[in-house]
Amino acid sequence: MEVYKADCVEYDVIVMSDNFMPGMDNAAAAKELRELGHKGYILCATDDSRPAKIKSYIKQGANKVVSNVLEWDEIRAVRWG
Repeated sequence: MEVYKADCVEYDVIVMSDNFMPGMDNAAAAKELRELGHKGYILCATDDSRPAKIKSYIKQGANKVVSNVLEWDEIRAVRWG
């Protein structure tokens, strides 16, 4: 979040993984980004793909939740829209 706050740049897409955010999961990060005013796309990659967890991410502001093990077609879809 500190980088996002410091940049003062609006990103089209933010891709994040809860494996790299100590003390914060994707749901909390998505919520904080939305509270900071981010209007772009938020893609969350997670190892926890239980339906309740995915709903939590979406409810807090994520647009899409995928497994941390991304397939090439998913990577291309993120990169090329």
